[in-house]
Amino acid sequence: MKMEKYIKYPRTFHLPFSECLTEDDKRLESDEQFKLMDNVYVTEKRDGENTTVYSDGYIHARSVDGNKDPWQTWLKSYIQTWYMDIPAGWRICGENLYAAHSIKYTFEDESYFFSSFWNL
Repeated sequence: MKMEKYIKYPRTFHLPFSECLTEDDKRLESDEQFKLMDNVYVTEKRDGENTTVYSDGYIHARSVDGNKDPWQTWLKSYIQTWYMDIPAGWRICGENLYAAHSIKYTFEDESYFFSSFWNL
């Protein structure tokens, strides 16, 4: 199996008009760059741990070696049924909401991972 390269996920900035930011949150100075684009996709920023999943089953938080925390156990088990369906050269980046940070989420189906597809 070809070893994929692992990539640190970049910081996600809040929109200029975002409310309820903490002192470590980063905010875009302007949203002008979006006015030049044909399509803009906005998602809800959640308070969890950014996690990346690769087609070889490797996961990590923002840092590529960030995969040793106890709250990641749920996600490591959860991906066992689908990580091999990720195409080579792709990764899935999402928010692991299993551990409560400043916001505790509740879910009916106990799926704590919210994601989008990203090409390497």
